[in-house]
Amino acid sequence: DSGIGDLELGTLSGDILVTEHEGNVGADTGSGDIEIAGVQGNVWADTGSGDVFVSDMDGTSLTADTGSGNIELENVSGSVLADTGSGDVSGSDMSFGARLVCDTGSGDVDMSGDLSRIEEMILSTGSGDIDLELLATIPALYLRINTSSGSIDVDLPDLVIDRSERKHMEARVGEAGAKANIKTGSGNIRVSARD
Repeated sequence: DSGIGDLELGTLSGDILVTEHEGNVGADTGSGDIEIAGVQGNVWADTGSGDVFVSDMDGTSLTADTGSGNIELENVSGSVLADTGSGDVSGSDMSFGARLVCDTGSGDVDMSGDLSRIEEMILSTGSGDIDLELLATIPALYLRINTSSGSIDVDLPDLVIDRSERKHMEARVGEAGAKANIKTGSGNIRVSARD
């Protein structure tokens, strides 16, 4: 596809590909991969079983859901809600909006981008590692981090640790910051910053 206007696509079984579209995009497949690239607008992508790949999206919100598969995001602007029953969730060169919510039942969560507009963040996996890398301006944050089995490593400038235990940490950067909850049932958690 290459066009203008809101677009909705659905199939019971099969892959969906959308490229270079100006307008909101909705894509739904019972079983298959979804690839969306070059969209100026919001994106909603849902597959019962398959991978979701979204790149070069300029909008205010992205929702990606798969029952079983990976979610891969690259150069996406806007709030993000990403959920997979089993698979990895990754994002690079991101420019996050007010909300960032990533959840996987089993898999790693790896997010990297500009969080200067963030107001709420939830990163969760039942079993897997979580790696969050903050780029550009470091926002005011209040961090609650939990792992049932694994290590916690937080390296942020001007970090104030309010509570630190082997499996739990509460810390903040600045005052009255966005709430960030990061949790894994089994795995390591790393939060860092890069200029």
